[in-house]
Amino acid sequence: MKSSKCRVILSTTLVYQFVLLIALVASASPVHRDSPAVAPKASITVMSRNLYVGASFSIMLGASTLNDVGDRATQVYAKILSSQFSRRAEAIADEIVQSQPDVVGLQEAPLILVQSPGELSIANQPQPTTVATDYLQILLDGLERRHANYAVAAIVNNTDVTAPCRNGDTIRFIDRDAILVRKDLPPGEMLVLNTQAKNFDMKLNLQLAGSDVTLIRGWCSVDVTVRGKSVRIVNTHLEEEYLDLIQSFQGDELFADPLQTSLLVTALGDFNASEKSLNYKNFLKAGFKDTWPLVHPGEPGFSCCQDEDLLNPMPQLKERIDFILYRGSDINVDDVKLVGVHPSDRIPSGQWPSDHAGVVATLSIKEERGLPRSGEDSVDLFDGSGGLISSQQIK
Repeated sequence: MKSSKCRVILSTTLVYQFVLLIALVASASPVHRDSPAVAPKASITVMSRNLYVGASFSIMLGASTLNDVGDRATQVYAKILSSQFSRRAEAIADEIVQSQPDVVGLQEAPLILVQSPGELSIANQPQPTTVATDYLQILLDGLERRHANYAVAAIVNNTDVTAPCRNGDTIRFIDRDAILVRKDLPPGEMLVLNTQAKNFDMKLNLQLAGSDVTLIRGWCSVDVTVRGKSVRIVNTHLEEEYLDLIQSFQGDELFADPLQTSLLVTALGDFNASEKSLNYKNFLKAGFKDTWPLVHPGEPGFSCCQDEDLLNPMPQLKERIDFILYRGSDINVDDVKLVGVHPSDRIPSGQWPSDHAGVVATLSIKEERGLPRSGEDSVDLFDGSGGLISSQQIK
């Protein structure tokens, strides 16, 4: 009986000490209901990918006659076909599946149409309407085969030019930039709140065999709420850096239009501008930060360019002109990487997926006060099937 009594006293003592310990810990770490909560964070992964049409058009600039235009257009089109985009798109689809971006900004996603027979003319001829190659649809098909559910949220048609070929066909080339968004997230996790697309007013005008040709570039954007956090993402493809005045004016148009917002904003794309360019410096002056040097200080991060035929066995990337920039103190960069840069990324023919590398960044975004959260007075611009709803349908 004596030993049993000792066990009872000992057990009671241990319980008392345990309760006292909990009370001491609670008193040392008080919880105040009125204390401001730490703003939660959400991550969004964005990708910039130049698909590469498959050829340089610079050879067209020296054409002086319609026959010369036909010869050169035939050469360009042959190079485009030999670049095998349908196969390259499989590699790019793999990049997207592996990186799982929430938003993808695409540049050089052309639509190519053919009229057969055509006419030996550049201007004032019937426009070809038969689709020969749709880069955007080819990529979407590749993603669908991988059960990666992406939809086109915004698209801008840029340069639209028609030229005769030697075989009598007429080729129409429409350059496009586009934004894809994921549609396989749980309901409410990704809302597309607003979309925009516009061509730059600043264009490059050329003469081709006596006809006027206008080279047009543009931008497209989406305002998205991902897991309750809102951000504007602007995708663009600026003019070549050697045309720095035109490129600078196009940058100014971005600042005056889609980047003129109180939202957190990410600008991504093929800027055709190095870190030494006026345009790049203008972005920094406007408060934008460059994701790459924040994560990889001192590393070059070259993103351009492989050989025109894409058959160089080792990477030829020697400049960094593809950027993911952001503005807003509530954004932090978790990671940024290049894709499509290793010899193992090439397709069986030995060609690279593109002449550019892709850039992928994961950003952490603090909660934004006052903006719609998932399911709170926000309107998803996509219907249940993943199709874009017109603004007229939104009441």
